[in-house]
Amino acid sequence: MTATATAEAKIREKDAASERKIGDRSAAWNLKKAKKDDADARKRQKRADKRKEARDKRKENEGKRERKAAARSLAWAAFTARTATTLGGRLIGGLVVLAVATAWVGQYGALKEQLASVHMFGWSLGSLFAAAGASALEMTGLAMGDVVRKAVRRGERALVARAAMWTVIAGSSAANYLHFGSVMAGLSVLGPVSWEVHEWGERREQLHAAGQVTPRPRRPRWPLDRWVLLFWPTLQAYRLAVQFDLTDPAAAVAAADHVAASKAASRSAAKAAKEKKGAASDTGQQAAEQRPAVPAADAEQTGQPVAQHGGQQAASTSGQTGQPVKAKRPAGPASRSQQGGQPVAEEPASRTGRSGFRLINLGIGKRPATGQPEQNKAASDAASNRPAAVKKAASAPASNRPALPAGPASTTGQLPASRRPATTDQAASKTGQHGGQPVRTDRPAAPATPSTSGYPPVDRTGQPDISDVLPAARQIVISILATGGKPTKDAVLDALRGQGLSVGGDRKTALWQTLRGEKDHLAAEAAAPKTSTTSSTDQVA
Repeated sequence: MTATATAEAKIREKDAASERKIGDRSAAWNLKKAKKDDADARKRQKRADKRKEARDKRKENEGKRERKAAARSLAWAAFTARTATTLGGRLIGGLVVLAVATAWVGQYGALKEQLASVHMFGWSLGSLFAAAGASALEMTGLAMGDVVRKAVRRGERALVARAAMWTVIAGSSAANYLHFGSVMAGLSVLGPVSWEVHEWGERREQLHAAGQVTPRPRRPRWPLDRWVLLFWPTLQAYRLAVQFDLTDPAAAVAAADHVAASKAASRSAAKAAKEKKGAASDTGQQAAEQRPAVPAADAEQTGQPVAQHGGQQAASTSGQTGQPVKAKRPAGPASRSQQGGQPVAEEPASRTGRSGFRLINLGIGKRPATGQPEQNKAASDAASNRPAAVKKAASAPASNRPALPAGPASTTGQLPASRRPATTDQAASKTGQHGGQPVRTDRPAAPATPSTSGYPPVDRTGQPDISDVLPAARQIVISILATGGKPTKDAVLDALRGQGLSVGGDRKTALWQTLRGEKDHLAAEAAAPKTSTTSSTDQVA
């Protein structure tokens, strides 16, 4: 037991010694590491201090340079101000003095050669007289220049003094050119020219200060490459900038783009309108070719012959003379066939306008538009219902013939308003409506005729043609009055436009004046019981 305990004690001692040794080594290493870290930290701090010191030094140097530059600028500004204050307009005076001296040398040389032979009391006086002459010429020029300067300040022109000054200058310049060449001649002219420019500048400055000169407005500027590559758009932008006082280049370019877009839109709209007009003309021509023939009523029964319609000749009937009445003249006043019993003579052959309609060479107005399907359908229905009545009227005696039914747009027993011709004056005023060809005007003007329906006669000579819209307008007014309303101009026009009738310009005024003149008759028709239509229907039946 003792040996074992001794051995264990030794082992423990060795372990303790080893642990102490390890601890000592660890402490030494930690101490060494701490010293190294401390040294590194001191080095880093030293480098940081050096960098900070360098930055501070640079900032200080920059501040010194800025202060020196500011001081130099102030010194230069003060020097220029003192120089300008001290010299003022003396710089140009020095230039003028040098130019005068140069010119004086040239004139002196020229006069000395000419006066070399002048002697007095044995003395050669050529040099003296040459100097006196050159000085006199230069002083004359200076004196005239001073007169011009004072006159300009008073607002005068001083043409005589200016002409004398430039005469002296021209003479001295010519003398210098002949004796010393172009350099001396140019120097003798440089002084007076500089003086004139100086005086002009001072005068302009005074005018600007007094507000008598309008400063040139600021214009937008574009780089050279835009002018080269986009010359016309840039020129348009500059033109708009000058016209509307634009100073921003972007605003000027935007304005030019807007103008170009507007022009392009206008061209597109014009092209579309032209195409639409051409399509409407083609449609109208086709409708005119496909429109059925409308039989004509008896000339004696209706009181007026029937016009040719749709490019096809209407059927003719016989009058009291037994001869056929050729229904080729448009509806209008009583013709010669009704007065003398003779048949109506045929008019010249029809012609075709640009839109494809066959136009009789008479004083007629515009034909109704064929692009309205409702009106064309109504006309076709009325035409299909009229042959029986026409045959019955033709077979009956002239005294017992019944009245023919009116067309869809007529309420007066006459032709529809769309087929009535204009008077000669109205037709003459519409020359060129059908293809730009003149309308025949050799027929005398139709006088004002009383209406068969009881309306007061109206003389429309020289007024717009409203025969195509007047019957419909009368019916509209009657319908409004029958319902207890008050017809107005706008209501009547809106109703007409709703029916597809065109009313514009002077036609509106003429139509409304006519309706106002017929207001009593229209009111009576609106108040009276509607028996006339029933009686007419029974008579036809």
